[in-house]
Amino acid sequence: MTFQQFAYRNVFRNFRNYAAFFMASFSSVFVFFLYSMLMFHPKIEDGFLGDASILAMVLAMIILALFSWFFIYYSMKAFLEARSKEFGILLMLGLEKKQLGKLLFLETMVIGTLSSVSGIIFGFAFSKFFLMIVREVLGLESLVMYMSWEPFILTFAVFMSAFVIISITIVGMRR
Repeated sequence: MTFQQFAYRNVFRNFRNYAAFFMASFSSVFVFFLYSMLMFHPKIEDGFLGDASILAMVLAMIILALFSWFFIYYSMKAFLEARSKEFGILLMLGLEKKQLGKLLFLETMVIGTLSSVSGIIFGFAFSKFFLMIVREVLGLESLVMYMSWEPFILTFAVFMSAFVIISITIVGMRR
């Protein structure tokens, strides 16, 4: 078994231990995707609400991304603290600190990829319902469902970069 297989199997065999971190990441991706679906909606993008409100929506998206990154960072830190005994056992069995860092990075990327993909899928599944609520709140006649690549790419890029940066930061702090 290779080291990558060990990390992959560690995540899937002990998924119950990883569930809290996965759900925190999943919910962050889900909310961000729904908001990006609204922001990139053609009716909103065409200036229905005005240029000032578009700027406010972009600012709100940046704030949402920052809070999501902080939430994921805090969840990962708590998750790693709960696994400190497991790390101690692995180190006693001969795992080097560099290998432990690589293991943490690979596990984080597996969970990050799964939560990003599943958050986007569930976000897209519930986006029609979300758009119906927004339509009622804004008093619009229609806010139809649409298909655009921008929310998908933006959400995936924001969160995969978050998982890479956070995992590198956490691994660097554990040394």
